[in-house]
Amino acid sequence: MNIYAPTADLPGFFIDVSNTIRQFGNSYIILGGDFNKVRDPQVDKTYRRGILRLSGAQKAIDAMEKELGLVDVWRFFHPLEREYTFYSNPHTSYSRIDYFLISKSLISITEQTSIGNILISDNASVGIAFSLGQMPRTPPTR
Repeated sequence: MNIYAPTADLPGFFIDVSNTIRQFGNSYIILGGDFNKVRDPQVDKTYRRGILRLSGAQKAIDAMEKELGLVDVWRFFHPLEREYTFYSNPHTSYSRIDYFLISKSLISITEQTSIGNILISDNASVGIAFSLGQMPRTPPTR
Protein backbone atom coordinates (compact mmCIF):
# COMPACT_ATOMS: atom_id res chain seq x y z
CA MET A 1 0.00 0.00 0.00
CA ASN A 2 1.25 3.48 -0.82
CA ILE A 3 0.01 6.50 1.10
CA TYR A 4 0.25 10.26 0.99
CA ALA A 5 -0.81 11.38 4.47
CA PRO A 6 -2.19 14.82 5.30
CA THR A 7 0.17 17.33 6.91
CA ALA A 8 -2.43 18.14 9.59
CA ASP A 9 -2.52 16.14 12.82
CA LEU A 10 -5.28 13.71 11.82
CA PRO A 11 -4.86 10.43 13.72
CA GLY A 12 -8.08 9.14 12.12
CA PHE A 13 -6.29 8.92 8.77
CA PHE A 14 -3.86 6.33 10.13
CA ILE A 15 -6.65 4.50 11.98
CA ASP A 16 -8.46 4.22 8.61
CA VAL A 17 -5.27 2.95 6.93
CA SER A 18 -4.86 0.35 9.67
CA ASN A 19 -8.48 -0.78 9.32
CA THR A 20 -8.12 -1.03 5.53
CA ILE A 21 -5.01 -3.19 5.88
CA ARG A 22 -6.83 -5.48 8.32
CA GLN A 23 -9.54 -6.07 5.70
CA PHE A 24 -6.93 -7.60 3.38
CA GLY A 25 -5.45 -9.83 6.04
CA ASN A 26 -2.22 -9.60 7.95
CA SER A 27 0.21 -11.89 6.17
CA TYR A 28 2.80 -9.64 4.48
CA ILE A 29 2.46 -5.87 4.64
CA ILE A 30 4.50 -3.24 2.83
CA LEU A 31 3.21 0.23 3.61
CA GLY A 32 5.21 3.06 2.12
CA GLY A 33 4.92 6.68 1.18
CA ASP A 34 4.85 10.19 2.52
CA PHE A 35 3.58 9.89 6.07
CA ASN A 36 4.16 13.63 6.68
CA LYS A 37 5.10 12.77 10.27
CA VAL A 38 8.52 12.39 11.86
CA ARG A 39 8.87 9.11 13.76
CA ASP A 40 11.61 10.19 16.19
CA PRO A 41 12.36 13.94 16.32
CA GLN A 42 15.70 13.26 18.03
CA VAL A 43 17.19 11.57 14.96
CA ASP A 44 14.73 12.29 12.15
CA LYS A 45 14.73 16.09 12.21
CA THR A 46 17.45 18.76 12.07
CA TYR A 47 15.60 21.62 13.72
CA ARG A 48 13.78 21.01 16.97
CA ARG A 49 12.33 23.71 19.15
CA GLY A 50 10.51 23.51 22.42
CA ILE A 51 9.36 20.35 24.13
CA LEU A 52 9.14 17.31 21.90
CA ARG A 53 5.62 15.88 22.12
CA LEU A 54 4.15 13.19 19.97
CA SER A 55 1.20 14.32 17.91
CA GLY A 56 -2.00 12.31 17.77
CA ALA A 57 -1.04 11.15 14.27
CA GLN A 58 2.38 9.99 15.48
CA LYS A 59 0.72 8.02 18.26
CA ALA A 60 -1.68 6.49 15.72
CA ILE A 61 1.27 5.43 13.51
CA ASP A 62 2.97 3.86 16.54
CA ALA A 63 -0.24 2.01 17.44
CA MET A 64 -0.69 0.80 13.85
CA GLU A 65 2.92 -0.40 13.79
CA LYS A 66 2.44 -2.37 17.00
CA GLU A 67 -1.00 -3.80 16.16
CA LEU A 68 -0.02 -4.95 12.67
CA GLY A 69 3.48 -6.16 13.59
CA LEU A 70 5.27 -3.60 11.42
CA VAL A 71 8.73 -2.09 11.60
CA ASP A 72 10.24 1.08 10.11
CA VAL A 73 12.67 -0.87 7.95
CA TRP A 74 15.15 1.93 7.16
CA ARG A 75 15.49 2.82 10.85
CA PHE A 76 15.83 -0.90 11.69
CA PHE A 77 18.92 -1.18 9.48
CA HIS A 78 20.22 2.33 10.25
CA PRO A 79 19.46 2.84 13.95
CA LEU A 80 21.70 5.88 14.50
CA GLU A 81 22.07 7.40 11.03
CA ARG A 82 20.65 10.77 10.14
CA GLU A 83 19.31 10.91 6.61
CA TYR A 84 16.34 12.96 5.57
CA THR A 85 13.62 12.73 2.95
CA PHE A 86 12.14 16.23 3.13
CA TYR A 87 13.49 19.78 3.15
CA SER A 88 11.33 22.61 4.52
CA ASN A 89 12.43 25.89 3.01
CA PRO A 90 10.37 28.08 5.40
CA HIS A 91 11.87 26.29 8.43
CA THR A 92 15.27 25.65 6.82
CA SER A 93 15.18 22.15 8.26
CA TYR A 94 15.37 18.56 7.09
CA SER A 95 13.24 15.66 8.33
CA ARG A 96 12.52 12.02 7.53
CA ILE A 97 8.80 11.79 6.81
CA ASP A 98 8.83 9.29 3.92
CA TYR A 99 9.39 5.66 4.83
CA PHE A 100 8.35 2.04 4.61
CA LEU A 101 6.66 0.12 7.39
CA ILE A 102 6.89 -3.59 6.65
CA SER A 103 5.87 -6.81 8.36
CA LYS A 104 8.57 -7.97 10.76
CA SER A 105 8.56 -11.30 8.93
CA LEU A 106 9.96 -9.52 5.84
CA ILE A 107 13.10 -8.28 7.64
CA SER A 108 14.96 -11.52 6.86
CA ILE A 109 14.54 -11.06 3.08
CA THR A 110 15.25 -7.32 3.04
CA GLU A 111 18.46 -6.75 1.09
CA GLN A 112 18.65 -2.98 1.03
CA THR A 113 16.90 0.20 2.11
CA SER A 114 17.82 3.59 0.73
CA ILE A 115 17.10 7.28 0.84
CA GLY A 116 17.84 9.24 -2.32
CA ASN A 117 18.87 12.84 -2.77
CA ILE A 118 16.53 15.81 -2.58
CA LEU A 119 17.03 17.24 -6.06
CA ILE A 120 14.02 18.45 -8.00
CA SER A 121 11.23 18.50 -5.44
CA ASP A 122 11.38 18.98 -1.67
CA ASN A 123 11.20 15.19 -1.10
CA ALA A 124 13.75 12.44 -1.63
CA SER A 125 12.96 9.00 -2.94
CA VAL A 126 12.98 6.04 -0.58
CA GLY A 127 13.70 2.52 -1.72
CA ILE A 128 13.59 -1.04 -0.52
CA ALA A 129 14.85 -4.24 -2.13
CA PHE A 130 13.87 -7.79 -1.19
CA SER A 131 15.56 -11.08 -2.02
CA LEU A 132 12.75 -13.30 -3.21
CA GLY A 133 15.04 -16.23 -4.02
CA GLN A 134 15.54 -18.02 -7.27
CA MET A 135 12.35 -18.65 -9.10
CA PRO A 136 12.40 -21.95 -11.00
CA ARG A 137 12.76 -21.32 -14.70
CA THR A 138 10.75 -23.52 -16.93
CA PRO A 139 10.70 -23.19 -20.68
CA PRO A 140 7.45 -21.89 -22.09
CA THR A 141 5.18 -24.52 -23.56
CA ARG A 142 3.43 -24.01 -26.84
